[in-house]
Amino acid sequence: MVKDHVGTQGDDLIIESDVEMPDWEMRAYRRLQIVVDGQAYFVAAKSTISRGRFRYQLVLWPETLNDLPGRQIYYDETFIQARDEVIRNRREAIVVIALTWFFRPLLGYLWQASKERMAVRFLVDPVRCTELSIYTSYAIVVLCMAMAVIGLFTQAIALGWLVATMLLLAPDTVMRWDRMQRDRSNLGFYEWWLGKRD
Repeated sequence: MVKDHVGTQGDDLIIESDVEMPDWEMRAYRRLQIVVDGQAYFVAAKSTISRGRFRYQLVLWPETLNDLPGRQIYYDETFIQARDEVIRNRREAIVVIALTWFFRPLLGYLWQASKERMAVRFLVDPVRCTELSIYTSYAIVVLCMAMAVIGLFTQAIALGWLVATMLLLAPDTVMRWDRMQRDRSNLGFYEWWLGKRD
């Protein structure tokens, strides 16, 4: 949990936090009303103390102020917990999205239903993932062919696993590429064949 430091400066309330609260801005009209321990305040000053550390000066809400508050929030433990939960979820989402972006070629081998579910949850394009997986398979097949040619002349490379890899990947690469070009299908590894049996 992010720790806030709450102090006083005369009648003003000083809140220091590791979290920038975008709504807590200085405004001339329709100010944000922040209620702390039953007392209403508004943001009079906002500054950055150090990198990633923010300072908010809250001034008592004038009883004679005719302007209506733009919004009212209650700064308490519930507010802090909700704010920290949003931050945690956002950070986790960023990490997951970064990882899924990095592993998109591998995700493309998943079957269509799995990719569609991940598309909603992790914001990945299933068609693009499939396309990248096809390119990956193609690159592996070409690499295996090159290594097989080298192996034929040098006899330093075992050809069995190279041929097996090519025989495994080549048909799937051709079929999935063909289906993608025809109807933008995002089929997974051998789904064009095994999927028909379901």
